[in-house]
Amino acid sequence: MALFKSVSAAAVVGGALLALRQPDGRLDAAHFSTAVFARASLTLWLAGLVLGAAWSVLVYPHFVSPLRHLPTPPGGHWLLGHGPFIVKSAPGVPVRTWYG
Repeated sequence: MALFKSVSAAAVVGGALLALRQPDGRLDAAHFSTAVFARASLTLWLAGLVLGAAWSVLVYPHFVSPLRHLPTPPGGHWLLGHGPFIVKSAPGVPVRTWYG
């Protein structure tokens, strides 16, 4: 939820700054364009969500998380973990195979 709020706030601020910017680089409220604001905000918002999702799924768990060195059962899917094995097996079977 924090990612969604921060990306949304950054997209609105970035869109406003891009809509206010003139070709010579100065900011001018008299020439504010709603279409430029909407397009820039949407583009920044989508880019922020894609980058935030990539960080959360690919970078954080493997390189930054303090839990990355905890021992885990062997195998498992990079995204789904051991979920498919647990769903296909009878209750308690995965735990018995992992811990003997």
